[in-house]
Amino acid sequence: MPPASSSVDRCSHYTQEAFSQLLIAEMESSAPSQILDLGAGSGNLAEAASKRWAEADLGCVDVCSDALAQLRQRFPKAVLAKADLMKACLAPLLGDWAQSADVALCNPPFSRTPPALRCSQAIQQLRPQQLDACYLARAEVVFLLRMLALLKPAGELAIILPAAFVNGQPYVEFRRWLFVAVQVRKVIQLPAAAFTGADVQAFVFIGRKPPSATSRRGVELIDASVAGERPRRILVNLSAAIGRCDAAFHLRPTEVLTELTLAGLGASLQRGRPVATLSQLARSFFHTTHFANLNARGDFKAPRTCQHTDLPTAMAGDFLLGRIGRNCYRQIARVTGGATAFSDCVFRLQVAEPWQPAVFDSLTCAAGIQWRRARQRGSGAALLSKADLLQHPVWIAERSKR
Repeated sequence: MPPASSSVDRCSHYTQEAFSQLLIAEMESSAPSQILDLGAGSGNLAEAASKRWAEADLGCVDVCSDALAQLRQRFPKAVLAKADLMKACLAPLLGDWAQSADVALCNPPFSRTPPALRCSQAIQQLRPQQLDACYLARAEVVFLLRMLALLKPAGELAIILPAAFVNGQPYVEFRRWLFVAVQVRKVIQLPAAAFTGADVQAFVFIGRKPPSATSRRGVELIDASVAGERPRRILVNLSAAIGRCDAAFHLRPTEVLTELTLAGLGASLQRGRPVATLSQLARSFFHTTHFANLNARGDFKAPRTCQHTDLPTAMAGDFLLGRIGRNCYRQIARVTGGATAFSDCVFRLQVAEPWQPAVFDSLTCAAGIQWRRARQRGSGAALLSKADLLQHPVWIAERSKR
Protein backbone atom coordinates (compact mmCIF):
# COMPACT_ATOMS: atom_id res chain seq x y z
CA MET A 1 0.00 0.00 0.00
CA PRO A 2 1.40 3.43 -0.91
CA PRO A 3 2.56 5.91 1.73
CA ALA A 4 0.01 6.75 4.38
CA SER A 5 -0.01 9.42 7.05
CA SER A 6 -3.10 8.32 8.95
CA SER A 7 -5.31 5.31 9.49
CA VAL A 8 -7.85 6.80 7.09
CA ASP A 9 -5.24 7.20 4.38
CA ARG A 10 -4.27 3.57 4.75
CA CYS A 11 -7.65 2.66 3.30
CA SER A 12 -7.23 4.78 0.17
CA HIS A 13 -5.12 2.69 -2.23
CA TYR A 14 -5.63 -1.00 -2.91
CA THR A 15 -4.09 -3.68 -5.11
CA GLN A 16 -6.00 -4.04 -8.35
CA GLU A 17 -7.88 -7.26 -8.99
CA ALA A 18 -5.68 -8.51 -11.86
CA PHE A 19 -2.50 -8.21 -9.81
CA SER A 20 -4.15 -9.80 -6.79
CA GLN A 21 -4.94 -12.81 -8.96
CA LEU A 22 -1.33 -12.91 -10.21
CA LEU A 23 -0.03 -12.89 -6.64
CA ILE A 24 -2.31 -15.73 -5.53
CA ALA A 25 -1.59 -17.79 -8.67
CA GLU A 26 2.15 -17.73 -7.88
CA MET A 27 1.72 -19.19 -4.38
CA GLU A 28 2.46 -22.89 -3.82
CA SER A 29 -0.12 -23.89 -1.18
CA SER A 30 -2.55 -26.53 -2.51
CA ALA A 31 -5.25 -26.88 0.15
CA PRO A 32 -4.85 -24.44 3.08
CA SER A 33 -7.40 -24.59 5.88
CA GLN A 34 -7.06 -21.00 7.09
CA ILE A 35 -6.18 -17.87 5.09
CA LEU A 36 -5.44 -14.58 6.84
CA ASP A 37 -5.35 -11.19 5.09
CA LEU A 38 -3.72 -8.44 7.19
CA GLY A 39 -4.67 -4.92 6.10
CA ALA A 40 -7.33 -6.43 3.84
CA GLY A 41 -8.63 -3.09 2.49
CA SER A 42 -11.14 -3.56 -0.31
CA GLY A 43 -10.64 -7.33 -0.22
CA ASN A 44 -9.14 -7.96 -3.66
CA LEU A 45 -6.41 -10.21 -2.26
CA ALA A 46 -8.93 -12.06 -0.11
CA GLU A 47 -11.26 -12.45 -3.11
CA ALA A 48 -8.52 -13.96 -5.27
CA ALA A 49 -7.54 -16.31 -2.43
CA SER A 50 -11.16 -17.37 -1.85
CA LYS A 51 -11.60 -18.24 -5.53
CA ARG A 52 -8.50 -20.42 -5.59
CA TRP A 53 -9.00 -22.05 -2.18
CA ALA A 54 -12.80 -22.09 -1.90
CA GLU A 55 -12.85 -24.59 0.99
CA ALA A 56 -10.56 -22.56 3.25
CA ASP A 57 -11.73 -20.39 6.15
CA LEU A 58 -10.97 -16.69 5.64
CA GLY A 59 -9.91 -14.10 8.21
CA CYS A 60 -9.45 -10.38 7.49
CA VAL A 61 -7.95 -7.62 9.63
CA ASP A 62 -8.13 -3.89 8.88
CA VAL A 63 -8.01 -0.59 10.77
CA CYS A 64 -10.74 1.08 8.71
CA SER A 65 -14.41 0.66 9.68
CA ASP A 66 -15.61 1.40 6.14
CA ALA A 67 -13.31 -1.25 4.73
CA LEU A 68 -14.54 -3.81 7.25
CA ALA A 69 -18.16 -3.03 6.32
CA GLN A 70 -17.35 -3.73 2.66
CA LEU A 71 -15.51 -6.89 3.61
CA ARG A 72 -18.54 -8.10 5.56
CA GLN A 73 -20.66 -7.70 2.45
CA ARG A 74 -18.16 -9.50 0.22
CA PHE A 75 -17.29 -12.29 2.68
CA PRO A 76 -20.25 -12.90 5.02
CA LYS A 77 -18.65 -16.05 6.51
CA ALA A 78 -15.22 -14.54 7.12
CA VAL A 79 -13.75 -13.83 10.55
CA LEU A 80 -13.21 -10.05 10.70
CA ALA A 81 -11.20 -8.03 13.21
CA LYS A 82 -10.70 -4.28 13.49
CA ALA A 83 -7.16 -3.50 14.62
CA ASP A 84 -4.29 -1.10 14.02
CA LEU A 85 -1.49 -3.56 13.34
CA MET A 86 1.07 -0.98 14.44
CA LYS A 87 -0.33 -1.14 17.97
CA ALA A 88 -2.58 -4.11 18.63
CA CYS A 89 -1.70 -7.60 19.74
CA LEU A 90 -3.82 -9.75 17.43
CA ALA A 91 -3.90 -13.00 19.41
CA PRO A 92 -6.82 -11.95 21.69
CA LEU A 93 -8.76 -10.62 18.67
CA LEU A 94 -8.29 -13.67 16.47
CA GLY A 95 -8.62 -16.38 19.10
CA ASP A 96 -8.00 -19.80 17.55
CA TRP A 97 -6.53 -18.16 14.45
CA ALA A 98 -3.39 -17.05 16.27
CA GLN A 99 -0.36 -19.02 15.02
CA SER A 100 -2.61 -21.34 12.99
CA ALA A 101 -2.91 -19.64 9.59
CA ASP A 102 -1.74 -21.76 6.65
CA VAL A 103 -1.54 -18.73 4.33
CA ALA A 104 -0.99 -15.07 5.25
CA LEU A 105 -1.39 -12.16 2.83
CA CYS A 106 -0.48 -8.53 3.34
CA ASN A 107 -0.39 -5.24 1.43
CA PRO A 108 1.02 -2.99 4.20
CA PRO A 109 1.22 0.81 4.27
CA PHE A 110 4.47 2.07 2.71
CA SER A 111 5.35 4.42 5.56
CA ARG A 112 7.58 5.00 8.55
CA THR A 113 6.78 3.67 12.00
CA PRO A 114 6.05 6.56 14.40
CA PRO A 115 9.03 6.84 16.80
CA ALA A 116 6.85 6.37 19.88
CA LEU A 117 5.48 3.10 18.52
CA ARG A 118 8.88 1.91 17.32
CA CYS A 119 10.12 1.86 20.90
CA SER A 120 6.97 0.30 22.33
CA GLN A 121 7.17 -3.06 24.03
CA ALA A 122 4.57 -4.54 21.66
CA ILE A 123 6.78 -3.91 18.62
CA GLN A 124 10.11 -4.62 20.30
CA GLN A 125 8.83 -8.04 21.35
CA LEU A 126 8.19 -8.89 17.70
CA ARG A 127 11.80 -8.33 16.63
CA PRO A 128 13.92 -11.47 16.26
CA GLN A 129 17.46 -11.20 17.53
CA GLN A 130 18.92 -11.58 14.03
CA LEU A 131 17.07 -8.50 12.69
CA ASP A 132 18.65 -5.09 13.29
CA ALA A 133 16.32 -2.81 15.26
CA CYS A 134 16.80 -0.01 12.72
CA TYR A 135 14.44 -1.81 10.32
CA LEU A 136 11.55 -1.40 12.75
CA ALA A 137 11.47 2.20 11.52
CA ARG A 138 9.46 0.89 8.56
CA ALA A 139 5.79 -0.05 8.95
CA GLU A 140 6.21 -2.76 6.31
CA VAL A 141 8.63 -4.63 8.58
CA VAL A 142 6.23 -4.46 11.52
CA PHE A 143 3.45 -5.92 9.37
CA LEU A 144 5.79 -8.68 8.18
CA LEU A 145 6.67 -9.61 11.76
CA ARG A 146 2.95 -9.72 12.60
CA MET A 147 2.44 -12.15 9.72
CA LEU A 148 5.21 -14.44 10.92
CA ALA A 149 3.74 -14.46 14.41
CA LEU A 150 0.34 -15.59 13.09
CA LEU A 151 1.55 -18.21 10.61
CA LYS A 152 1.90 -21.85 11.60
CA PRO A 153 5.29 -23.51 10.93
CA ALA A 154 5.78 -24.08 7.17
CA GLY A 155 2.89 -21.70 6.47
CA GLU A 156 3.13 -19.64 3.28
CA LEU A 157 3.08 -15.85 3.12
CA ALA A 158 2.95 -13.18 0.43
CA ILE A 159 3.71 -9.55 1.25
CA ILE A 160 3.94 -6.51 -1.04
CA LEU A 161 6.96 -4.29 -0.41
CA PRO A 162 8.28 -1.10 -2.08
CA ALA A 163 11.34 -1.13 -4.32
CA ALA A 164 13.75 0.09 -1.63
CA PHE A 165 13.49 -3.30 0.08
CA VAL A 166 14.36 -5.00 -3.21
CA ASN A 167 17.35 -3.06 -4.52
CA GLY A 168 18.27 -0.46 -1.89
CA GLN A 169 21.78 -0.72 -0.48
CA PRO A 170 20.61 0.12 3.10
CA TYR A 171 18.36 -2.97 2.99
CA VAL A 172 21.00 -5.56 2.07
CA GLU A 173 21.16 -6.86 5.66
CA PHE A 174 17.36 -6.89 5.83
CA ARG A 175 17.26 -9.04 2.70
CA ARG A 176 19.92 -11.32 4.17
CA TRP A 177 17.68 -11.87 7.20
CA LEU A 178 14.45 -12.08 5.17
CA PHE A 179 15.59 -14.76 2.76
CA VAL A 180 16.38 -17.03 5.70
CA ALA A 181 13.57 -16.09 8.11
CA VAL A 182 10.88 -16.40 5.44
CA GLN A 183 12.65 -18.78 3.04
CA VAL A 184 11.67 -16.56 0.11
CA ARG A 185 11.08 -18.51 -3.09
CA LYS A 186 9.69 -15.87 -5.45
CA VAL A 187 9.90 -12.10 -5.91
CA ILE A 188 7.45 -10.55 -8.38
CA GLN A 189 8.00 -7.10 -9.88
CA LEU A 190 4.56 -5.46 -10.29
CA PRO A 191 3.62 -2.68 -12.73
CA ALA A 192 3.54 0.85 -11.35
CA ALA A 193 -0.23 0.73 -12.03
CA ALA A 194 -0.76 -2.14 -9.60
CA PHE A 195 -2.29 0.27 -7.08
CA THR A 196 -5.47 2.22 -7.70
CA GLY A 197 -4.76 5.96 -7.52
CA ALA A 198 -0.99 5.69 -6.96
CA ASP A 199 2.18 5.37 -9.04
CA VAL A 200 4.48 3.23 -6.88
CA GLN A 201 6.95 0.53 -7.87
CA ALA A 202 6.26 -2.48 -5.68
CA PHE A 203 7.24 -6.15 -5.43
CA VAL A 204 5.67 -9.30 -3.99
CA PHE A 205 7.76 -11.56 -1.75
CA ILE A 206 6.47 -15.13 -1.48
CA GLY A 207 7.98 -17.59 0.97
CA ARG A 208 7.38 -19.97 3.86
CA LYS A 209 7.88 -19.78 7.58
CA PRO A 210 10.52 -22.30 8.68
CA PRO A 211 10.74 -25.16 8.93
CA SER A 212 9.62 -25.79 5.35
CA ALA A 213 9.14 -29.31 4.04
CA THR A 214 10.38 -28.40 0.56
CA SER A 215 13.92 -27.43 -0.38
CA ARG A 216 14.76 -24.18 -2.17
CA ARG A 217 16.70 -24.45 -5.47
CA GLY A 218 17.19 -20.71 -5.65
CA VAL A 219 15.00 -17.62 -5.84
CA GLU A 220 12.72 -17.16 -8.84
CA LEU A 221 12.54 -13.51 -9.90
CA ILE A 222 9.51 -12.60 -12.01
CA ASP A 223 9.18 -9.42 -14.07
CA ALA A 224 5.46 -8.66 -14.43
CA SER A 225 6.07 -4.91 -14.67
CA VAL A 226 4.46 -4.57 -18.11
CA ALA A 227 0.70 -5.06 -17.82
CA GLY A 228 -0.74 -7.32 -20.49
CA GLU A 229 2.57 -8.99 -21.34
CA ARG A 230 3.68 -12.44 -20.29
CA PRO A 231 5.93 -12.19 -17.20
CA ARG A 232 9.65 -12.86 -17.70
CA ARG A 233 11.36 -15.21 -15.23
CA ILE A 234 14.87 -15.96 -14.06
CA LEU A 235 16.20 -18.24 -11.31
CA VAL A 236 19.11 -16.77 -9.34
CA ASN A 237 21.12 -18.05 -6.40
CA LEU A 238 20.55 -16.77 -2.90
CA SER A 239 23.62 -14.53 -2.87
CA ALA A 240 22.55 -12.76 -6.07
CA ALA A 241 19.03 -12.23 -4.74
CA ILE A 242 20.33 -10.71 -1.52
CA GLY A 243 22.37 -8.26 -3.60
CA ARG A 244 19.18 -7.15 -5.34
CA CYS A 245 16.11 -9.14 -6.30
CA ASP A 246 14.42 -7.15 -9.06
CA ALA A 247 14.02 -9.36 -12.11
CA ALA A 248 14.58 -6.52 -14.61
CA PHE A 249 18.13 -6.06 -13.28
CA HIS A 250 19.06 -9.73 -13.61
CA LEU A 251 17.36 -10.03 -17.01
CA ARG A 252 19.27 -7.09 -18.49
CA PRO A 253 21.24 -7.80 -21.67
CA THR A 254 24.66 -9.33 -20.95
CA GLU A 255 25.98 -9.41 -24.50
CA VAL A 256 26.47 -5.64 -24.85
CA LEU A 257 29.94 -4.17 -25.27
CA THR A 258 31.04 -2.57 -22.01
CA GLU A 259 34.77 -2.14 -22.46
CA LEU A 260 34.27 1.63 -22.23
CA THR A 261 32.41 3.41 -19.45
CA LEU A 262 31.79 7.05 -18.57
CA ALA A 263 34.34 6.75 -15.78
CA GLY A 264 36.83 5.20 -18.18
CA LEU A 265 36.42 8.20 -20.48
CA GLY A 266 37.24 10.57 -17.61
CA ALA A 267 33.66 11.91 -17.43
CA SER A 268 32.62 14.27 -14.62
CA LEU A 269 29.23 13.93 -12.95
CA GLN A 270 27.90 16.57 -10.54
CA ARG A 271 24.63 17.24 -8.74
CA GLY A 272 23.16 20.72 -8.71
CA ARG A 273 21.92 22.83 -5.80
CA PRO A 274 18.63 22.50 -3.86
CA VAL A 275 15.64 24.14 -5.50
CA ALA A 276 15.12 26.38 -2.47
CA THR A 277 18.66 27.74 -2.81
CA LEU A 278 18.39 28.28 -6.55
CA SER A 279 15.04 30.03 -6.21
CA GLN A 280 16.77 32.72 -4.14
CA LEU A 281 19.98 33.04 -6.18
CA ALA A 282 19.13 32.37 -9.83
CA ARG A 283 16.53 33.93 -12.07
CA SER A 284 16.26 30.67 -13.98
CA PHE A 285 17.67 27.16 -13.61
CA PHE A 286 17.20 23.70 -15.10
CA HIS A 287 14.97 21.32 -13.15
CA THR A 288 13.35 17.95 -13.91
CA THR A 289 10.23 19.75 -15.17
CA HIS A 290 12.25 21.01 -18.17
CA PHE A 291 12.75 17.52 -19.58
CA ALA A 292 9.11 17.33 -20.70
CA ASN A 293 9.52 20.40 -22.94
CA LEU A 294 12.58 19.28 -24.91
CA ASN A 295 12.49 18.39 -28.59
CA ALA A 296 12.93 14.84 -29.85
CA ARG A 297 16.72 15.16 -29.72
CA GLY A 298 16.70 16.46 -26.15
CA ASP A 299 18.25 19.81 -27.10
CA PHE A 300 18.22 22.55 -24.48
CA LYS A 301 19.38 26.08 -25.26
CA ALA A 302 20.12 27.85 -22.00
CA PRO A 303 20.10 31.62 -21.36
CA ARG A 304 23.25 33.36 -22.57
CA THR A 305 24.83 33.61 -19.13
CA CYS A 306 24.32 32.34 -15.59
CA GLN A 307 24.00 35.17 -13.08
CA HIS A 308 25.94 33.52 -10.24
CA THR A 309 29.39 32.21 -11.07
CA ASP A 310 29.60 30.29 -7.77
CA LEU A 311 26.77 27.94 -8.81
CA PRO A 312 27.45 24.71 -10.72
CA THR A 313 26.71 25.57 -14.36
CA ALA A 314 25.90 23.54 -17.46
CA MET A 315 27.15 24.91 -20.78
CA ALA A 316 27.15 23.94 -24.43
CA GLY A 317 28.42 20.37 -24.84
CA ASP A 318 27.29 19.28 -21.37
CA PHE A 319 24.54 16.73 -20.75
CA LEU A 320 21.84 16.95 -18.06
CA LEU A 321 20.48 13.67 -16.66
CA GLY A 322 17.52 13.08 -14.36
CA ARG A 323 18.71 11.92 -10.94
CA ILE A 324 15.45 11.33 -9.09
CA GLY A 325 11.88 10.54 -10.11
CA ARG A 326 9.85 7.71 -11.58
CA ASN A 327 11.10 8.31 -15.14
CA CYS A 328 14.57 9.67 -14.38
CA TYR A 329 16.16 6.83 -16.35
CA ARG A 330 14.63 8.36 -19.53
CA GLN A 331 15.55 11.98 -18.85
CA ILE A 332 18.46 13.22 -20.99
CA ALA A 333 19.10 16.79 -22.18
CA ARG A 334 21.94 18.06 -24.36
CA VAL A 335 22.90 21.69 -23.74
CA THR A 336 23.34 23.33 -27.14
CA GLY A 337 24.12 26.89 -26.04
CA GLY A 338 24.22 29.37 -23.18
CA ALA A 339 24.75 28.50 -19.53
CA THR A 340 22.36 27.46 -16.79
CA ALA A 341 22.37 26.49 -13.13
CA PHE A 342 20.65 23.18 -12.35
CA SER A 343 18.86 21.63 -9.40
CA ASP A 344 20.00 18.76 -7.19
CA CYS A 345 17.42 16.53 -8.90
CA VAL A 346 19.67 16.65 -11.98
CA PHE A 347 23.19 15.49 -12.79
CA ARG A 348 25.49 17.48 -15.08
CA LEU A 349 27.61 15.17 -17.20
CA GLN A 350 30.79 16.55 -18.77
CA VAL A 351 32.93 14.55 -21.18
CA ALA A 352 35.70 15.45 -23.62
CA GLU A 353 34.37 16.77 -26.93
CA PRO A 354 35.58 13.87 -29.14
CA TRP A 355 33.51 11.44 -27.08
CA GLN A 356 30.33 13.52 -26.90
CA PRO A 357 28.53 12.00 -29.94
CA ALA A 358 29.15 8.44 -28.75
CA VAL A 359 28.11 9.29 -25.18
CA PHE A 360 24.88 10.94 -26.37
CA ASP A 361 24.03 7.95 -28.58
CA SER A 362 24.73 5.54 -25.72
CA LEU A 363 22.57 7.52 -23.29
CA THR A 364 19.58 7.79 -25.63
CA CYS A 365 19.55 4.36 -27.30
CA ALA A 366 17.20 1.61 -26.09
CA ALA A 367 20.06 -0.38 -24.52
CA GLY A 368 21.21 2.67 -22.53
CA ILE A 369 17.69 3.44 -21.31
CA GLN A 370 17.20 -0.19 -20.24
CA TRP A 371 20.60 -0.19 -18.50
CA ARG A 372 19.62 2.83 -16.38
CA ARG A 373 16.14 1.52 -15.65
CA ALA A 374 17.63 -1.69 -14.25
CA ARG A 375 19.75 0.39 -11.86
CA GLN A 376 17.05 2.67 -10.48
CA ARG A 377 16.66 2.37 -6.74
CA GLY A 378 13.81 3.35 -4.45
CA SER A 379 10.03 3.11 -4.81
CA GLY A 380 7.98 6.29 -5.31
CA ALA A 381 11.07 8.53 -5.51
CA ALA A 382 13.27 6.27 -7.64
CA LEU A 383 16.82 7.53 -8.13
CA LEU A 384 20.03 6.87 -10.02
CA SER A 385 23.29 6.97 -8.10
CA LYS A 386 26.46 8.71 -9.24
CA ALA A 387 28.46 5.52 -8.73
CA ASP A 388 26.15 3.56 -11.03
CA LEU A 389 26.03 6.23 -13.74
CA LEU A 390 29.81 6.47 -13.93
CA GLN A 391 29.78 2.79 -14.92
CA HIS A 392 27.35 3.52 -17.76
CA PRO A 393 28.58 1.71 -20.89
CA VAL A 394 29.56 3.74 -23.95
CA TRP A 395 29.17 2.01 -27.29
CA ILE A 396 31.55 3.41 -29.84
CA ALA A 397 30.21 4.28 -33.30
CA GLU A 398 32.56 4.45 -36.26
CA ARG A 399 32.57 8.23 -36.26
CA SER A 400 33.96 8.23 -32.69
CA LYS A 401 36.93 6.02 -33.55
CA ARG A 402 38.54 8.50 -35.93
